Amino acid sequence: MERTEQHYLFKLRQTAGVKRLIERQWQHGDWQNVGQGFDAVEGKLRLTGWSSARRVVVLRRRIKDSMAAAETSNENQQSTLHFIDHSDKVKLWEYAVLVTNTDYALDAIG
Repeated sequence: MERTEQHYLFKLRQTAGVKRLIERQWQHGDWQNVGQGFDAVEGKLRLTGWSSARRVVVLRRRIKDSMAAAETSNENQQSTLHFIDHSDKVKLWEYAVLVTNTDYALDAIG
């Protein structure tokens, strides 16, 4: 798409490299509100197989509902369900990472 000068916007899977990017961006705190409960920040990322670094936009939204996590023990194959209670002291976030070659502002992408 870049060779044909076609604009693109794709969501990336959360691979190890993408998770490291989220961790780096989370520490900086440069997030800006882009509406509908989302915050966004942009950066550059070069993943394995990519010829160059590309523009990425990290979106996050606070999770307000209760969550549950299932854990299976290898010894007896018994599953345990753990509930995570939401409180104002703990903020839980969901993230999405987009790669694009556009120059749109963050609020237009968000």
